Amino acid sequence: MFHRDHQTSFPYRWWREGERHCKRGSNCMRVLIAIEESDCSKRVLESVLDRCWPNRSLFRIISVFEPSQVLTAYSPGLYTPDACDAIAKAEHEEFLGKQTYVNDAVELLKHHLVAAEVTGDVLTGIVSEKILDEAREWSADLIICGTHSRRGLAKMFCGSVAEAVANNAECSVEIVKTKSSEAA
Repeated sequence: MFHRDHQTSFPYRWWREGERHCKRGSNCMRVLIAIEESDCSKRVLESVLDRCWPNRSLFRIISVFEPSQVLTAYSPGLYTPDACDAIAKAEHEEFLGKQTYVNDAVELLKHHLVAAEVTGDVLTGIVSEKILDEAREWSADLIICGTHSRRGLAKMFCGSVAEAVANNAECSVEIVKTKSSEAA
């Protein structure tokens, strides 16, 4: 038997009975959205907003702050107190920027997905590991993240968070690609 989602405008979303249940048996879908301050993340949010979701879906928006290893990796005597203060200040500003970006994204989704519950947070650690940990702990049904479409040396040196998440997640993963003109 099919049901119609009456909360959405045309085109209506239809689903099979039982399809809308998340892992815990409640009528919802748990979607973890990993973003950063980039055009790629704007496309991720647009992708989420461009589709219909079950009425009681839960969205968790996260960004991961990866602290600099500069002060811990080398001898503290290598840096002047002013340099240490400057690094700490820059990291604090980066963290606050991520928090503002996440808060704005939460408000955007709350405004457009009124039947959904939307939360957000900035986590600290290694990006791919934190995304996977959060998905596991939060029992996500789906992770949505973006990719910068790096290739060659850029991918080798920077790594690919999206690839690590896709290869190691315990749930479905959707990777929103950057348009080729934006990737350059």
